[in-house]
Amino acid sequence: NVSKSDIKQHLIDHIDTVIDVHHMHIWSLTNEIQLITLHVQVSEVVDDTDVLKHIKTQLNLRFNIQHSTVQIEHLTCPDSDCQI
Repeated sequence: NVSKSDIKQHLIDHIDTVIDVHHMHIWSLTNEIQLITLHVQVSEVVDDTDVLKHIKTQLNLRFNIQHSTVQIEHLTCPDSDCQI
């Protein structure tokens, strides 16, 4: 079972520009296929594609999550319910 707090901490620890991870939802289609959606706030103006590649790679390698939808944010979260 994957922990939201583990994912958040891992992404912050392993990707320099990631400063927050929130609005996270994890579910399974089957025992082998897990999916995730999350928001990621970055600390500076960076190429979103590069950050996205790093995030997806880390999710796959560390947590075996092959399908993810990631929203990159350069400012605070625009949604009112942005929590883990």
